[in-house]
Amino acid sequence: MMRFRLSPSATSATSATSSARLHPPLFQPPCQPGHNRTHGTLIPEDAHPVRLEKREPEGRGVHTPNFLGAKRRGEKAALAWHEIIEKRDRLVSKPTERPWDPFLSELSSPTGDLDVGRLRTYARQYAEDQRTFNSRPNERLNDHPLYRHNLYGDVEYWDVDRNDPDVKLMGFADLSPFRTPDGKVRIFSHYLDFRGREALRDAHGDPSGSVPAEMTASYRTLVLFPETEAPFMLKFSGEWHAPKKRLEPKQARISVERSHHLRRATFLTPEPAALTTGRLTVIYRPIPRPRRKALAPNDALIPLSALNSKEFAESPRGRRLFARHGSQEAWLTRELAPQLARILWKSLRSSFAHLELHSQNIDLLVGASGKLKQTFIKDQLDIMHDPGAQLASGMPVQNVAALRADEWGNMGEANARFDTSTFYRHFLGQTTSRPPTLDRAVTEALKAIAYKRRDVAALARRPEYAALRDAEGSLPAYLEALRQILIHDDIDRNFEANPGAKKELVRSPGKMTSGDPRCARLADLESEDLLFGYVHKTPIAILRDAEGFTRRYYMRFE
Repeated sequence: MMRFRLSPSATSATSATSSARLHPPLFQPPCQPGHNRTHGTLIPEDAHPVRLEKREPEGRGVHTPNFLGAKRRGEKAALAWHEIIEKRDRLVSKPTERPWDPFLSELSSPTGDLDVGRLRTYARQYAEDQRTFNSRPNERLNDHPLYRHNLYGDVEYWDVDRNDPDVKLMGFADLSPFRTPDGKVRIFSHYLDFRGREALRDAHGDPSGSVPAEMTASYRTLVLFPETEAPFMLKFSGEWHAPKKRLEPKQARISVERSHHLRRATFLTPEPAALTTGRLTVIYRPIPRPRRKALAPNDALIPLSALNSKEFAESPRGRRLFARHGSQEAWLTRELAPQLARILWKSLRSSFAHLELHSQNIDLLVGASGKLKQTFIKDQLDIMHDPGAQLASGMPVQNVAALRADEWGNMGEANARFDTSTFYRHFLGQTTSRPPTLDRAVTEALKAIAYKRRDVAALARRPEYAALRDAEGSLPAYLEALRQILIHDDIDRNFEANPGAKKELVRSPGKMTSGDPRCARLADLESEDLLFGYVHKTPIAILRDAEGFTRRYYMRFE
């Protein structure tokens, strides 16, 4: 596990115009004057984070401090934040030249090497495409009877004291629009939320200012265009239109926490901060752009819901984009299919987060020639974590409670709402069904990746291989079969038999996870056919066939 130590040469914020911290706590509730309260532990207001230096790795994986889970898992998790706190007077004034975390570096420099004008054009076209083109005609806001005359508006904001007891900040708030240069908290209100704005006026008086904004594919999510700063998105609670569209504070916390834990997945659009006050809940979302690469002059960010619509294909832009590939269908199968396959492989093998891949959640960075440069996935509220696959692969399983979906459960968990096949049929099926050839193209691309990364001969010897071959006609079924064969093969590689693991597995808290969720019951552990042992110090029970291959497994995760 990668460990860190404090550097005496640590520095303060990277921004010259703000006192933004590189490592603000992930949850910042209102405090008593002179203190920041984090997980029930008081931290002096004059404390300041420092830059970290890496020690030599002591094992696989990278240590990711878990801040939000401290209350649930005890004070040990909270110590991760204390370890990177140091008095401000021990810091030097020279800014950090290369922050240790690219994710935080990106947040601290939202414009990167681009000028604000280029980003404004880029973001404005992105918002316009979402409203104009949609494969679901009833979701095109430009034609929607309720919103076509309210697509643009001024978002008012109130700058209030950072210790206001009614305001809660979550995430990297100091690197978000919720923090002003002078340290106050900025509260934004949707321009159509009249009741919410009146409540803020009653509580804080007249607004401090306003920012021009426009709708995206959703009336709740706006793109804001500050005059001299980079544009950004805010996702508001929408109960002022429909009660079911209310954004709960708990949902905002989950999105922010998952964004932190999945920060190494560069294809995910982060949601690094949120704000709640009274009935108002807002999530901050940067405009997706390449994290480490430059944005070419004619690059455009286009949602897949627009790209696979008939109206876009018939527009002048669509005809130019698809002309070099022959047709819209050819572009989707040649350009999009390999990118989707890589994301699906990463969901199975690195992020272990199964994503809601319907077309409205997929944004595509497309060059002037029509080349698909990068794919971004947004909305981290609806994911399914796969701790069983994560453990079997050899990676330490952390933050299970933070990543677990309350309504859906974890993948493979007893009573989970979805298994792999039904999950992807429900969401990804909305994307790959148009055109029908896209399903087959993604399956073939995913198969090529799997056979390149794994020993095909070893997989072919396994009893699950026949089911894998039979599933090639359907992408959801292929994902289910591929996940199972990879988990079973990983367990056979990493399993260490130890009868003493049974007592630990039976007594350990948490939900049961199995290769067959229907059999994921505590009583199943009493079977005499089970073999107990450990995979990377985690107790596990497995059932092997006559040839010695794992056919079923049992794990438990909190």
